[in-house]
Amino acid sequence: MDFTGSHPDWPEELTGAYPDPLLVIPSCEILAYDEENRYREAYRLCIAPDEYGKEDVSGGAPYTIVLPNPAIDAPLDNEGHETTFVDYLRIYFRWGTFPGWEGLARDNRRSTLLGQLTQGLLDI
Repeated sequence: MDFTGSHPDWPEELTGAYPDPLLVIPSCEILAYDEENRYREAYRLCIAPDEYGKEDVSGGAPYTIVLPNPAIDAPLDNEGHETTFVDYLRIYFRWGTFPGWEGLARDNRRSTLLGQLTQGLLDI
């Protein structure tokens, strides 16, 4: 899933704040079995760049899952909500796949598109 790009309602005057669109790196890329990971007991699987990386801005570490992991819903590292992968998706859908809106003051949350993207969605 890749919803990166510009959000038409994002307030341009906000510098340093980003909409953090949903992006999950395709499994063919993240599960490539390379020589570097073959002999490791555990390694970090990159799921998505952080909110800055999605905007091509130098930022923090990407969102990762430590493998192997016996959990059905693995903890997601480096994501601001300190949650699991499935909860990560829930948060994104709650905000129309742009959870950066959550961090904005209510005065800056003027978006008709946000309402349209979330209208009628059921919780997963």
